[in-house]
Amino acid sequence: MSTPSSAASSAIDDLVAWCAAHPIPDADAERFLRHLSSGPAAIIDARDAGAVCVILDRARSGTGCAPVELAGLRPGAMTDALADSLVAEIAARSRRLGLKGVDLMITPEWAPHRRSIENAGFAYAYGDLDMHCPEPDWGQDLALPKLLQWRDIVPRLVDDFLRTYRAAFAGLPGVYFPDESEQRRVIAVGRGAIRVLCDGGRVLAALRYSPDQAFLHSIVRDPAVKGRGFGRLVLDEARRQLPGRALSLNVVSSNRVALDLYKRHGFAITADRDVLTRSV
Repeated sequence: MSTPSSAASSAIDDLVAWCAAHPIPDADAERFLRHLSSGPAAIIDARDAGAVCVILDRARSGTGCAPVELAGLRPGAMTDALADSLVAEIAARSRRLGLKGVDLMITPEWAPHRRSIENAGFAYAYGDLDMHCPEPDWGQDLALPKLLQWRDIVPRLVDDFLRTYRAAFAGLPGVYFPDESEQRRVIAVGRGAIRVLCDGGRVLAALRYSPDQAFLHSIVRDPAVKGRGFGRLVLDEARRQLPGRALSLNVVSSNRVALDLYKRHGFAITADRDVLTRSV
């Protein structure tokens, strides 16, 4: 006889398998379902109508909002009626989950239904921007300040890395923080690479990136060193770690300091997706 936990695990397995058979471009359905949502209350299982939608309530922003993602969608299934049903259920579930709000990115799957989404109380919040730098040739690397050193992350620096990461984006709409257990899991399994700029045992800046895709997942610096050129130091380190490679990253339009930094260093916007938010 199945225990409640094994039954729940089996149900998630079934959802993951269904989403794998009906994939959404660039969506990590397995991570959405297993690690970034809290379980059935956050998962809108509309497989009978052709969709699975997830509120990623284990990845909230500094403003208390959680993103909404389609994890799987049967081709041609997203009708006006299904979109309306999903949006209504998103609103109801988000209240029960105790969120301050939910953010929904207008991807191609949602775009034809934007008006009904806005009629349900969603409004434009910010742009989600992809950026690309084909030739990172912004000049010679800056000299590191005295006593600072770049190093690969090690277990004793994880706590300070997480502190710096949260402090760098505190209160910024559109930057989501997976709960600590999930962040530690990702670091432990070696998903991507992390370099940290340290003053002794203190992390002042960090770079998390994917060596295979030359994608910069996060560029962070301690607010205590704001205005001292640490953003440029991190970009220099990215270029050193990925020599001769074109670089890509993602940034939200609300992060004006980072957006301006990237533009000054040759990054251009290649995609701009509106994100709508709804307070709960």
